Amino acid sequence: MWDLASNNSFVGAFLSGILLFSVGWLCSFFWKKHQSENIYRILESGLIEKNKSFLPTAYLSSRSGYTQAHVESLCCYHKKICRNEKDFESWRIEDREQGIHRSKRVT
Repeated sequence: MWDLASNNSFVGAFLSGILLFSVGWLCSFFWKKHQSENIYRILESGLIEKNKSFLPTAYLSSRSGYTQAHVESLCCYHKKICRNEKDFESWRIEDREQGIHRSKRVT
C-alpha cells in the first residue's frame, strides 16, 4: 500500500487529503465538545447561583465570551442542555426541572 501511495501521485494526494480532513474533523469535534462543556459548567453554576430553572442565552454569552449564535449552537450540541419550550432564548439542564442536580445526585 505504501509503495502504491508513494509511486502514484494521485493516490498519494488522495490519501493525504483524507488524512488531513480526518485530523481537521477530529480537532473540530474535540474543540466543540470542550466549548459545549464550558457552556454546561457556566449554565450549571448560574442556575445554582441565581436559583432559577432557566437562564437566557445573553447570560451564557456574556459569561463565556462567545456570541449568542455560537452559544445557541453549543447548547443544541450538548446532550444535557435543553431549550425552554416557552421562551426559545433560555436554556436548562435536563434533570433540573425534576429538582435533581447531576452534581448533587447520590447513587
